[in-house]
Amino acid sequence: MEEKKDISIKESLINQERFLLGFVQIEKIYKKHKMKIIFIIIALIAGLIGYKIKGSMDESNLIASNKAYNLLLKNPDDKESLEILKSKNEKLYNIYQVSMALKTNDINELNLLKTNAEDNFKDIINYRLASIKEDTALLEAYSLKQGSLLKEFAMLQLVYKLIEEGKYQDAKDKLVNISATSKLNQYAQILNHFLITKIGK
Repeated sequence: MEEKKDISIKESLINQERFLLGFVQIEKIYKKHKMKIIFIIIALIAGLIGYKIKGSMDESNLIASNKAYNLLLKNPDDKESLEILKSKNEKLYNIYQVSMALKTNDINELNLLKTNAEDNFKDIINYRLASIKEDTALLEAYSLKQGSLLKEFAMLQLVYKLIEEGKYQDAKDKLVNISATSKLNQYAQILNHFLITKIGK
C-alpha cells in the first residue's frame, strides 16, 4: 500500500515538474520573442477592427448608392445623386451610364463607355451601335462573332435591312445562321416563307 502511495506521489511530483518546466520554457520563449508576439497580437486586433470597419463602410456605401440610383431613376438630371453613385459604387454607376446611353441611343456616349465597359456590356454596346447605325457590315460582323450575346437578334435585323434594300436572296441566305433550336427560329421561318414568295424559289 505504501509503495502505491509512493508511486502516486512520485508521479504527481513528475507531472508538477513537467508542468513547471513547460511553463519555464514558455516564459523563456515569451521573453525571447516578446516584441514579435505583441506585434502579432496587435496586428490581429487591428485586422479584426479593420475588417469590421470595412464591412460597415461597405454596407453604408451600398445603402447610399442604392438610394442615389433610385433617385436617378426618378430624376436623371440629379447631379448630386450621380456623384454619390460614382463615388460609392462604381459598378452600379457604370450600369447606370450604359443604360442611359442605350436609352438615348447616344452614339458618342456609347463609344466612350465601350472602352471601359465589362465584356457583357461591351457586347451589348457593340450590338446597339450596329443597330443604331443600321450598318449591314457591322450587324453581320457582330452576328458572326463567337460568343456574341445577341447574335441572332443582329442576324434578324440584318435580314430585315436586306429585305428593305430589296436583297431578298441575300436575306434568305442569312436566315440559315439562325439555329433551329433558337427561340427566334419561328420568326426566321416566317421570314423564310415570305422571301420564298419574293424570289420565287
